[in-house]
Amino acid sequence: MKIIKEGKAPCRFDLHPLPLDVALAIGRPLEIDTASQADLELLPDIGPARARAIVTYRNTVGRIEGPEDLEKVKGIGPKTVERLQGLVQYHAPDSSEPR
Repeated sequence: MKIIKEGKAPCRFDLHPLPLDVALAIGRPLEIDTASQADLELLPDIGPARARAIVTYRNTVGRIEGPEDLEKVKGIGPKTVERLQGLVQYHAPDSSEPR
């Protein structure tokens, strides 16, 4: 976190994104709809093939709005979704707010 002072105005905080491995280590979830294939591969049980399948699903079907959508991705079932709980973040339908 970097504090930026602008004249006599109050300080504001400029939050820079953390590297994904650091974010995951401190418990910050990965945004499943914006993560790159390389970022997805850092998740447990997600190798190159599953990461590629997630990216392909997003590009062809659309947003992954919850665990039920993630289970529709080829190669990902309920056990994988359960292991990813708390490590990934989804967006609610028709909303920009993460859930």
